[in-house]
Amino acid sequence: MKKNLILLLACGIMVCSSAIRAEGGAGANTPQKSEISYSPEDWEIKNIPASNNKDKTIYIFTEQAQVLTFVIKTAPANIRKKSKIKLEFLFPAGTEFYGAKTLKVQKYNCSRTDLADRNEITVEFESDESILQDKKERENEWKNFQAVIKLPEGCLKQWELPVKMFVDNHYINTYAWPVNSEKITGRGSKLNSIRLGLWDYGVSSCDFAASEIIEFYKATGINYNQASIGKDKLAKPSVLFGGGTNHALFYNKDYPDIDCQGKVCEATFCDPQAVINNGAQVVDNGIRILIENAKNGNGTATVDYEPTGDGGFSKISIAAFLNCNKLSMEQFEKFRKEYAKSKFLMYKAKDPAILDIFNKWIAFRSWQTQEYIGIIAKELKKRDPDVKFELTCRLSIGNDDIATRALGNNNGTMTKYLDAIMPQIYCGYDNASTKEAALQTGKWKHEIQYLNPACKLYPILLVRYGGVSVFNSPDRIRQQTIGAIAEGADGVVYYYTQQMDARYWKAIARISNDLAAMENFYQQGIRVDSLFEPADMLQSSSELNKWPDYKIIVKNPDWHYTAHQLNDEILLTLFNYNSDNDFLFNFVKNEKLNIKKMLNCKKYDSKPGMLTFLVPPQEVGFVILRAEK
Repeated sequence: MKKNLILLLACGIMVCSSAIRAEGGAGANTPQKSEISYSPEDWEIKNIPASNNKDKTIYIFTEQAQVLTFVIKTAPANIRKKSKIKLEFLFPAGTEFYGAKTLKVQKYNCSRTDLADRNEITVEFESDESILQDKKERENEWKNFQAVIKLPEGCLKQWELPVKMFVDNHYINTYAWPVNSEKITGRGSKLNSIRLGLWDYGVSSCDFAASEIIEFYKATGINYNQASIGKDKLAKPSVLFGGGTNHALFYNKDYPDIDCQGKVCEATFCDPQAVINNGAQVVDNGIRILIENAKNGNGTATVDYEPTGDGGFSKISIAAFLNCNKLSMEQFEKFRKEYAKSKFLMYKAKDPAILDIFNKWIAFRSWQTQEYIGIIAKELKKRDPDVKFELTCRLSIGNDDIATRALGNNNGTMTKYLDAIMPQIYCGYDNASTKEAALQTGKWKHEIQYLNPACKLYPILLVRYGGVSVFNSPDRIRQQTIGAIAEGADGVVYYYTQQMDARYWKAIARISNDLAAMENFYQQGIRVDSLFEPADMLQSSSELNKWPDYKIIVKNPDWHYTAHQLNDEILLTLFNYNSDNDFLFNFVKNEKLNIKKMLNCKKYDSKPGMLTFLVPPQEVGFVILRAEK
C-alpha cells in the first residue's frame, strides 16, 4: 500500500463567518427565474467541528482514513428550491480521490485536476432541502455529504484548505480553514470484550471506501459502528456494525401515536397500546427491516426509541389507563389539559390530585413502552433467534429518578427484553458533569442487575451537539469513558462522530490501550471499593442544572475512585476531575496489599498508616496492588 493519507471527508458543510476567507462575491450576479439568491450573504459553508472552535482549525491525520464534516447553509427561501452546487477543493499535490455521496443525494459528479503544487477536487450535485440547512438554525447531523480522499505522506503539517463554491454556475465565495495534519502515533489496541464504538449514520454512505474506513477504526481502537457500511465489499469485517433501523419505519398510519395536545406523531413509533392490543403485525414493516438490517449488521439490529410521558394519548391508550386506575374521563381530561400546558414541568404540579394522576401515568407509560418493545423483541427472536436486539434511549432509570419524573417515563424498564441498551448519558462538560456520567452509568448497571442481568450496557457519551461552541474535550471524553467502564458498562458509544477530529481519535487510541491493559479487571473482577477508606480528602459538592429544569447535587466533583479485585490482585482507578491542579488520593493503608504497578500517577510521601497517590489534572490513574499470600 502506498504511504499516503486517507482522509474521509464527512462533508456536512458549515463554517463560522470568522473562519471564512472571502475572495470576491456574487453581488453582481442576477438571480435566475428560480428566484434563488446568489448573494454571498445568503450562503455559507461550515466545517464541523473546526468552524465552531475558537481556532477554526481542521485537525487530521496523515496515512489514515478519517472524517471531516461540512454543511451547506443558506437563506430559508433557497432551501425549498433545487440548485446545482459545485465545490472546488484544493488539497496537497499527490492527493488521491475516491468519490463522494450523502445519505440523501446520490447523484454526484466528482473529478480531479492535477495542478503544479495542488490537486483540485471538484464535487458537483443537485441540491435541495434534503441537504441544505437554514442559516438561522444550528446545523444537524443528517444533512451532509461525504468524500473519501487520500493525502500524500509527508505533506506539510500546517497548510490551508480552500473551497470555492458555485451555485447554478454563479460564483458565491471562497472559504478556507487552517489545517493541522500529522502522522498517527500510538495506535489503538484490540479489545476482547469491551465495546468502543460510534453512533454514526453518515459513514454508511461511504461503502466505496469501506476497507479504508475499517483500517482507520482499527488504528484507533474503534470496534463498533451503529450504521452498517460496505456489507457487499467486506466479507468478514473486523468491526461490528449495528444494523441501524430508523424509528420512522415503525409508524403505522392506522395507529399513530398521539401527544398530550392531541397531535398525531408522524414518522415515528406508532401507538404502543395498538401493538399491545393487536400484536406485532401492527409494526410488521419495522420488524421485517430490523431483521434485514441485522443480517447486514453482523446479526445486530439497533433502533432509537426515546419515550416520554408526552405520548400514548390515543383513545385505546387512554381507555387502558382509565381501566387499570379506575379513573373517570373527567379526571383524566383535567390532567391532560394540565400536561399540555406544563409538559416536562408536570412533576412540579401543585394540585395533589393532578400530581397523583401524573404519578400513575408515569408508571403506566413505563409499563406500556416496556411491553411494546417486548412484543417487538419476542417477534424478532421468533423469526430469527440469532438476532441481537439493541436500543438507545433517554437516561431516565428507576421509578424514583428525577429524570424519570421530569420525562414522564422510566426508560430503563425496556432492558427487560433487550440484548443491549444504550442510554444517552449526556451529562455535560465540566468536572461535576464528568463524574455524574460515571455515577449515572453505575445507576443503570445496578438497575439492570434486577431487570435483566443478561442485557449489555453501552452508554452513549456526548462529544458535542451540532452548532454549539461548548464540547467535551478529549480529556473529558477519556475520563467519562473509563469512568463508565469502571462503573460496570460493557462498553461505550460516542455521539456524534462528525464532531471528532484527530485530537479525539488520539485520545480514543490511548483509551483503548488503557482498557486493553485493565480489561479483565473491569469485565471479570468484583467491586471492592470498601477496602479503601478515604482520609483527609477534599469534601465539597456541586449543583448541576439539567434539562428540563431540574437540579442534581454531585458530591466531591473533583475526585472519584473504584476498586476491582481479580484473583489476588486489585485495580484501583483514580479520577482527578480538577482541570487545573494535582489531586492527592489519601487512603488508610492496608498492610496486606503491596503496590505492583502504577500508571498516570505516582506514590506520594504521606503520614504513617496512610497510602497516598498523586494524580495530575484531568487524568485517570491506575494502581495495581497484590495481596500477600
